[in-house]
Amino acid sequence: MTTNDRSQQSFRFSDVLVTIECRDPRLEPALDRLMEDFANFPRDASVPVTREIRVVLQSEIGNSGRKGGFGRTRLTPRYRFFPRVCDHGGGTRSRVFRHANRTDVTISGDDTNHVYEIAYVSVLSVFGWELEKKGFVRLHALGVRIGDEAAVFHLPPKGGKSTLALECLKAGYEVLGDEVILVRGECAHAFPIRIAVASKVAEVFAREARVFQRKSFDQKFLVPLAQPRLEPVAIASILFQAKPGIASSASRASLLEAMRWIAWTCFGFGLPQMREFVLRLEELPWVPVVFFRRFAFAIRFAFRGRLLFSRGVALVGSNELRPRLEWVRSSFEGTSRVSGESRSRPPWDKASEERA
Repeated sequence: MTTNDRSQQSFRFSDVLVTIECRDPRLEPALDRLMEDFANFPRDASVPVTREIRVVLQSEIGNSGRKGGFGRTRLTPRYRFFPRVCDHGGGTRSRVFRHANRTDVTISGDDTNHVYEIAYVSVLSVFGWELEKKGFVRLHALGVRIGDEAAVFHLPPKGGKSTLALECLKAGYEVLGDEVILVRGECAHAFPIRIAVASKVAEVFAREARVFQRKSFDQKFLVPLAQPRLEPVAIASILFQAKPGIASSASRASLLEAMRWIAWTCFGFGLPQMREFVLRLEELPWVPVVFFRRFAFAIRFAFRGRLLFSRGVALVGSNELRPRLEWVRSSFEGTSRVSGESRSRPPWDKASEERA
């Protein structure tokens, strides 16, 4: 649903609605960028909504002197718990307040770029947490659709998920998301937010990308993701890579490697899950529920022969980009071999023949 008022926009996933309201005309560029980030999400108001997340962008938070918790924190805090008002530095603050069926997130500040940065991560955090409470499992991974199935690439931070996503898009493959993939049962659901890459990657794949100036991290370039099909798709394989770099081979995961992947999945390493937005006192009862839901998914999947582990990894220099589509194809074919299942040839085989 999109309202007629330009200062208030909405989108949803499942029965969770996100409404973003801008109360300061100076911050409207931040609202516009947020709606570009989530442009692929449905805006249909006909679906019943059971939970709403309302994000307000404004110039200042009332009673801003009350910081709560430990006060100032970085964008991704590691030592802060339960702040009522969190000071992110540079005059930008955030506050989270939960009602029975709604979560209010207020972001205030005069720096449009920083307000946008905090608002984006807050939406991703609160939105993802609410979806996990609804029964989804979040993976910090890249999802690629292969005909009627999907391959999920669970790579470490700086492991090249975004670069690989752009390589797949350039080759004509369907990308479900490169930051978050939602899983329910044994099916993957697309979470199609924009792709953020370094400048050297944008120069190769997307020269028209928009600049994302971040206060706490390096500058990124944002590339819109073409809207994928949003219906669930069965997961054919998950490939886990523990170290950054270009993988050269993949094979069936050993028991030790499977246990390592289970730990990554259960604890959500790499997920945008900021403590000031998620782990609040009233949310603590949900923490074990979400943990065991992730654990049940990981155990069920790991021991069905469809978890691959990337063994050979070559580090990449700062000026070097190497395509990995052959590795993507071999990963899928490797799953077919180890599971003993006969599958149709993935679309990149046909694409390779056409290019030849």
